[in-house]
Amino acid sequence: MASQENGYETQVNGQSNNLSGGQKQRIAIMRALLKGTELLFLDEPTSALDSEGILLLTETLQQIKEDRIIVVITHDRLVREACDEVVALS
Repeated sequence: MASQENGYETQVNGQSNNLSGGQKQRIAIMRALLKGTELLFLDEPTSALDSEGILLLTETLQQIKEDRIIVVITHDRLVREACDEVVALS
């Protein structure tokens, strides 16, 4: 959002088509985190993120994992390495 013309003050339209896929993904993840739920379920949370976004997400998951249960479906190696337990399905 900081890259938008009005930064964090950018108005998101109803279709949110003035945001990139990565920006939409980051907003959705942050909304889930700010809700403070005890169970956080993330399905491919890095699919629309760049490498900086992926790093920020994994750091955030490391910081908050003590306070909640986090289930992540991912193919991303960095996200898997941030997990306490990994279940691989083949």
